[in-house]
Amino acid sequence: MDDILLSIWCITYNHELYIRDAIEGFLSQRTNFKYEIIIHDDASTDRTADIIREYEQKYPNLIRGIYQTENQFACNQPSVEWLWEIQAHNCNGKYIASCEGDDYWIDMKKLQVQVNYLETHPKCIMTVHDAVNVDCQNWKMYSGSIYEEDCIVSEKDIIEQKKYLFTASMVYRREVLGMNGFYLKVGIGDYPILLYSIINGYVYYFSRIMSIYRQNHEGSWSNSFLHEENTRFTHSIRMINFLKNYNVYTGRKYEDYIISRIQRSAIDVINLCAKESLENFSKECMEHMKKMEATYEWVSKPLQKLWLQLFDDKYIDENIKCFVNKYQRTVIMGAGVYAGILERQMSNHNIFFDGFVISDGQELISNYMGKPVWKLSCMPFELKDTGIIIGINPTIWNDILFSLNQCKAENYLCPFLFDFK
Repeated sequence: MDDILLSIWCITYNHELYIRDAIEGFLSQRTNFKYEIIIHDDASTDRTADIIREYEQKYPNLIRGIYQTENQFACNQPSVEWLWEIQAHNCNGKYIASCEGDDYWIDMKKLQVQVNYLETHPKCIMTVHDAVNVDCQNWKMYSGSIYEEDCIVSEKDIIEQKKYLFTASMVYRREVLGMNGFYLKVGIGDYPILLYSIINGYVYYFSRIMSIYRQNHEGSWSNSFLHEENTRFTHSIRMINFLKNYNVYTGRKYEDYIISRIQRSAIDVINLCAKESLENFSKECMEHMKKMEATYEWVSKPLQKLWLQLFDDKYIDENIKCFVNKYQRTVIMGAGVYAGILERQMSNHNIFFDGFVISDGQELISNYMGKPVWKLSCMPFELKDTGIIIGINPTIWNDILFSLNQCKAENYLCPFLFDFK
């Protein structure tokens, strides 16, 4: 085992229709180093395990199957901790290449390309690449085309997760298997691996298409996420809790990016449980939480506050009242849905503001909801005397801060922020 440089780690469950493609992609690799293939079947109820055994018998020195007799992960979705331990125990390589049983590789030089880079760039902890995404609901195919050229992936893009890095593209150093604790409690593996990686090195991206990602087929996690409320709710709550812990663990180094990502999960929960009253919203949230194996009671209060801020025109954040009284002038930043919500709430409470502001990069409109609109850098007021209330969805929090910092604006408040601190 000492001469194995890389371990291919494949997890599979009921992938009878796809597992041959995955295995053939592994076998097609042309490398100048030895690799092993470990395939973990989580008690599939179709012929997936039979197909793995067929290949294992044909390639006994290359393929090793791990066969669960009772499903541990795919149906129950427990902590990733159990699966992570199995991977660490069975993979012998200096590097690990991931590919789930419903995805597959289409470039025979994939492993060689990625390992070459890792071998010559010791500060790089993971390499990834472009892929073709196949939507099994409508059979449309499209390239991820995350970046036009090979590059180091920014910490911002990794944390905000607006650009998806495919699991089947990941080749990482064995040190990543040292990931433990709260990283393994979120219920998924790929995103925590990326966040762990950026504090231990950097992630490098190849614009070359080298794999196929199947999305939304029956039994897939993506399909379950789209159509099962409990799955979506559980995932979003776990993600909020995970990112809160990650923020503390990293000394708030990435907090602006984390705010954007947490806000997405919080909004997803609210949209999932949106009801005609706060009471019904809270009740549905609690019903979902009771079905989780762990409780996250701290999430309830900031979720309720955010619901009120979004849906109750009679509500007013007490911080807004205090904030307005501190400055000679007050403006709302934004000229869209969130700014409109603030306008209605402030008007209903007789709180005066002077108008709206937008970032310098936006197209200027003369007025919004009967009030004047200015660009941030062209306000007719002194910045030091002006309070800015942010009426923009904080899922783009880093961009909001960039606009404010460009104009050196320091007096601002965002009542739509999910309070996770």
